[in-house]
Amino acid sequence: MLERLIITPCSDRKRGPKSEDLSASLLTSGSLKEVAREWWERVTISGENNPANRVYKGRSFSTIMKSKNNLKSKNNLNCDLLIVSAGLGLVKDSQNIPNYSLTVSRGSKDSIKDKLLTDDFVPSDWWNELKLINNNAFNLVAYLEKKEYSLIILNLSINYTKMIFDELKSLPKNISQKIRIVGVGVESYLPNNLRDNLLDYDQRLNGPQSELPGTMSDLGSRCIYDFSNFLLINKDLGKSLEFDKAFVTSRLKPMEYPKAHDRTQLSNEEIIKFLLDNWKTFEGKSTKSLRFLRDEGFACEQGRFRDLFYQAKNLKYGQKELEL
Repeated sequence: MLERLIITPCSDRKRGPKSEDLSASLLTSGSLKEVAREWWERVTISGENNPANRVYKGRSFSTIMKSKNNLKSKNNLNCDLLIVSAGLGLVKDSQNIPNYSLTVSRGSKDSIKDKLLTDDFVPSDWWNELKLINNNAFNLVAYLEKKEYSLIILNLSINYTKMIFDELKSLPKNISQKIRIVGVGVESYLPNNLRDNLLDYDQRLNGPQSELPGTMSDLGSRCIYDFSNFLLINKDLGKSLEFDKAFVTSRLKPMEYPKAHDRTQLSNEEIIKFLLDNWKTFEGKSTKSLRFLRDEGFACEQGRFRDLFYQAKNLKYGQKELEL
């Protein structure tokens, strides 16, 4: 049986009640070692609520799950899913996990960067420190050496590429040659041993000829879904890196890039004020509000907008005063 593996970043959207004390914003500020140890102590004593594939949600994660299920739907095929989490490490999709909130990305209230008393933090520092505490949960090389996968499809964002850089750099050739990477803008952040493994997927999958249109926030997952569909019907895919790269390049060659919209950028405070001023117009619904904002000529990336919408909602119903 052919064993395949999809590796993807976790989702910041989760189901179920949040575990008490498992938010980075609640940690005590300190050195990298102190903050990492406190976080892992909290993880260790927390209750494991539900399987990861039920905790994580959102369109991007749902699309990844569809890709996995696609690759398990044929005889003689199996596909595992491994989730890379800044808070928990390497998580199997069937593994029970708590509902938590921690990120290495800047700008979130649960960004670990805000708890560290240092100015030279890089995301890989956090991963490597947690690996010193629990090697099994953060050792990608050891995980991949346990099972003989014929193909490993790796979905990466820039922040996650930075976070697991040392893990990727340490991959031996017998594993790295099986890896196919999807990730817009990640090439310059990849270690040298994996730069040639990047498939030529890009924003053309958001363009007018695409059967899988969407936004930049879920582009990586849709690229993997696209590739997984062709793996099922093209018996030559997944065997040779050169063939796979040429196939993706040929597939996207006739596609056009989406048209750029000349929209005005607003600050976070301006977007929140816009939402509050127009709350009745879009009936307090997130999807309608983003469409309304863009139709009015303003720009905002979907992931950023989601956070701002919930801030506006809290202000609206929490009767808090917005200071501009």
